[in-house]
Amino acid sequence: MNFDPKPYLEFHRSEKARQELAVQTRLVQARQEALRLAQTLSRHLAGLRSIWLFGSVARGDPSRPDFDIDLALEGGDLYQAWDCVEDSPFAVDLVSLEHLPLHFRQKVEATGIKLT
Repeated sequence: MNFDPKPYLEFHRSEKARQELAVQTRLVQARQEALRLAQTLSRHLAGLRSIWLFGSVARGDPSRPDFDIDLALEGGDLYQAWDCVEDSPFAVDLVSLEHLPLHFRQKVEATGIKLT
């Protein structure tokens, strides 16, 4: 009896295509959510000077469907910011841009997307 790998290959290709479509669909939703979060944070945080989207969502290349939204805040109270993002359907990582090591801050500013 001969083994025919074609059905298995076709299944794996179709699964990979389905997963890639799901990731890309979620990426669009994540970018919309990042904009919504930036608007919410801008309205509620005194002293907030800028918000940067960085990481895989900013680059447009998340590799897994369970990716999160990474936001760097310049100014404002990080603890109050957590209250503003807790209702997001996405996991959100918040960092203070001022407290990042210089090389990482420069990377965020060079490759990230300034939302505000």
